[in-house]
Amino acid sequence: MKVVHTFASHNIIWKERMYVQMLSALYAKKHYGNIHLYTTEMEAEQIMKVGVPYTSINTELLNNIDCTQYSLSKIYAYKDIQEPFLHIDTDSVFFQKVDFSEIKSSFLCKKK
Repeated sequence: MKVVHTFASHNIIWKERMYVQMLSALYAKKHYGNIHLYTTEMEAEQIMKVGVPYTSINTELLNNIDCTQYSLSKIYAYKDIQEPFLHIDTDSVFFQKVDFSEIKSSFLCKKK
């Protein structure tokens, strides 16, 4: 399954935010073998300098879109992806792998 992060603030990423984003990406890659990012060129440059291990970084989709509303980057990415995927927020960390193979629904939200 393709695992996706989205982030497009068109601004500088502060280091405390980057720490949890790195942790989220590392665990996603560990458990699911991949983590893809939809972002802007400016933010992709910052992320690559830090060395977040994304499988791929897409900067084409969000570069010219006004993403001042936090969820807009997610909606554009959802529309663009043509295969089954799991979107996780950049501040979500899966310490254990969740098995999604039994899920038959198109959408899944789980609260504790």
